Amino acid sequence: MSWENKILELFPVSLDQMILVADPDGVLKEEKLLKGIGEKGFILLEFEDSVSFRYLFETNYRFSKDRDRLIIRIENDDFNQFPYEYLKEGYRVNLKLDRFFPNLNYSIIKQMDSENLKQIYQGYQNYGGDFLGEWGTATFILRDVYEIFPELIKEKTELFRELFKIHFEEINIPEILVRFLVKNLKIKVDELDLPLEKAFTDRKFFFDVVQKQWETYIEDLQKQTRNAFIPFEKQEIRVFVDSLFLEGLLEPVEFEKKAEDLPSWVQLGIKTDEDSIKIKRFSQLLNKLEENLSEEEKTYKSWFHTAQLLAETQLLFFKNRGFFPEEQVDKYKNIHQEVEGEFSGWLLGNFGSLVNLPYTKSPVMVHHIPNHIRYIKEKAGIEKVALIVIDRLSAVYWSAIKELLSQKFPGLKLEEKMSYAWVPTITSISRQAIFAGQIPIYFKDFLSTTHQEEKLWKMFWQNNGLKYQEIKYVKGLGKGENDEVMASIDDSRTRVIGLVVNIIDKLTHSEQFGVEGLLRDISLWMEQEHLADLLKSLFERGYEVFITSDHGSVVAEGQGKPNQGILVESKGERTRIYSDTAFIDQVKEAYSSVEWPGVGLPDNMFVLLASHGKAFVQEGRKVLSHGGISIEEVIVPFIRLWEEK
Repeated sequence: MSWENKILELFPVSLDQMILVADPDGVLKEEKLLKGIGEKGFILLEFEDSVSFRYLFETNYRFSKDRDRLIIRIENDDFNQFPYEYLKEGYRVNLKLDRFFPNLNYSIIKQMDSENLKQIYQGYQNYGGDFLGEWGTATFILRDVYEIFPELIKEKTELFRELFKIHFEEINIPEILVRFLVKNLKIKVDELDLPLEKAFTDRKFFFDVVQKQWETYIEDLQKQTRNAFIPFEKQEIRVFVDSLFLEGLLEPVEFEKKAEDLPSWVQLGIKTDEDSIKIKRFSQLLNKLEENLSEEEKTYKSWFHTAQLLAETQLLFFKNRGFFPEEQVDKYKNIHQEVEGEFSGWLLGNFGSLVNLPYTKSPVMVHHIPNHIRYIKEKAGIEKVALIVIDRLSAVYWSAIKELLSQKFPGLKLEEKMSYAWVPTITSISRQAIFAGQIPIYFKDFLSTTHQEEKLWKMFWQNNGLKYQEIKYVKGLGKGENDEVMASIDDSRTRVIGLVVNIIDKLTHSEQFGVEGLLRDISLWMEQEHLADLLKSLFERGYEVFITSDHGSVVAEGQGKPNQGILVESKGERTRIYSDTAFIDQVKEAYSSVEWPGVGLPDNMFVLLASHGKAFVQEGRKVLSHGGISIEEVIVPFIRLWEEK
């Protein structure tokens, strides 16, 4: 039996009562299990505090037909935290891991990511020995889960192959296992002048090391020296290096000689204006996108990689419009269409499983962002944090901004991740979810306006221990620091500030030339250094800074505007919202569209989305819009920034 089936059988579909789940080790925080629960017809709710949960339960589920399909999860194994009436009528399931792995060390097992438990379970099925202590369990997991054999790592190539694999695939290895791993390496660690425990556990630290080593390696090629200690030329390492440059995780460096004199795999990592190398890079990006599409099993993480590759491809394409051969342009358009088709289909079936995924390492969805920031703030002892939400910041526009920021701000360092916006991808839903730190159903009375954002933002942080006067919120930014921003960040009481930058949204409304034109407008805006100045002001005052977006946008062509008058609650260019499903059917039949399942939305809110590349506007009219489920609208950047002193 598989691990997923082992857990899912604990939730019988024949049950006619709500299920209370004690899950102290985050077993249910795994993509496949969450999808499996949904496919069995269950609705998973998180029990965080009795007041907010009781409001949600009483207003949405107490008298609902779905009441007996509820799984209510608590993040510890104390069932007594549930209200008495829930305990009285609920069926209990305890998912504490020592129940499933009695012969493994619990202190190690509980530190594992939920997505790794299936490999542990598979290996444990074949284990018939005695109880394994700390080091025995560490050895078992390193071999069966991560396929790492410390005793076989004897050379630098083997060591860096493992490091590149871990950080490229964003594999998390608990610190206790890393200590065991480093202690048992056969390579002479002292010769590397590299803190290996940090190199294994800290992704941004490792890529900083790689970036500096790449600069040294290119210098070696120019001066015929051998100072770089990472063996980039080895095939086992090269296979990662090209992808890191293609996805923007490493930055190209200057090279004084002709780029064409270098091996092709090196050319991706140097700055160049040579046309032949641009064509080659464009071709490699397209090939990489094709590889990603050919993967049999898509996950939320694999779509992050695809979104990043697509953004880098689009940036190169639109900055060099008319330059690439016709066959490459056709290939790009076909691949782009295929990406959007597959992503939309995947999202329709998997969106519900994203809502409750863990947020500590990275916010999978935008409503996870405040909790992720709170976790980092508490863990690292950070005093002041700022969240900048740039409205309509698609991944491709962030790629352009990052490139321009690095020129204006040499000391800027950043860590890039991605998140899923809320669907429908409109500001009043997705941006409010960011500031509320909650799914939309929790603020269902305000889904048509953003007027409650400040209140929701302050409520979140007050519920997490801050005082009202320590929390600030300012919107309408993008044209320079205004008095309200400076007063807020200069206020010695401020500990958390939320900032909304509207400039890309405003530029989009007046843009006549699509993505290409908007990239030009963004470049002109960046020349004025408003964003760089804002970041510098925050850094100077000791803020840890994060940037994200509520949603992106996509080019779409009008297919006609449905004339339904008051039958439709909200008429967007890419989305239409109704209070009754009967009104959707007539539009579905006449227009290229898809009905959204409504995950996390109120029961009386029904959403119709235009298909990819289509909009509910005058036929033939081109718009740069949002609201739908294209990868460009849904997957948005999440960036952590700091200044290197």
